[in-house]
Amino acid sequence: MRNVIKLLVVALLLSFVFVNCGGPATPQDVVKDSFEMMANNDKAGVKDLLSSQVKALVDDKKLDEGINNKYEEIKAKGGITNIEFLSEDIEENEANFKVRLTYGDGSTDDEKAKVVKEDGEWKLGISK
Repeated sequence: MRNVIKLLVVALLLSFVFVNCGGPATPQDVVKDSFEMMANNDKAGVKDLLSSQVKALVDDKKLDEGINNKYEEIKAKGGITNIEFLSEDIEENEANFKVRLTYGDGSTDDEKAKVVKEDGEWKLGISK
């Protein structure tokens, strides 16, 4: 009986680790995580969320510059205090969002975000 309980506890812990260590689970998670990573100037984290299409179009230097510029913009406005999804259109392999960012200084920006499913994972795409 003790071995069965130990086995169940180990299985439960492993499932928790695998669920929480995989990438973002939903398209909304990808969008939210990307803005939070930009607010922390986490270039590597943002790049991990990018689709292969984005990576093919923009070289590393330009990506670093873009993330740094967004970081500076967010920092100047007092950081992000809220991320609100205004609209979402989620299909099987693509999701489009309109997101409102609220900053520490009280200002807001509306952003568009596109997320695509690539090899079973949601990644940031190119929004129009």
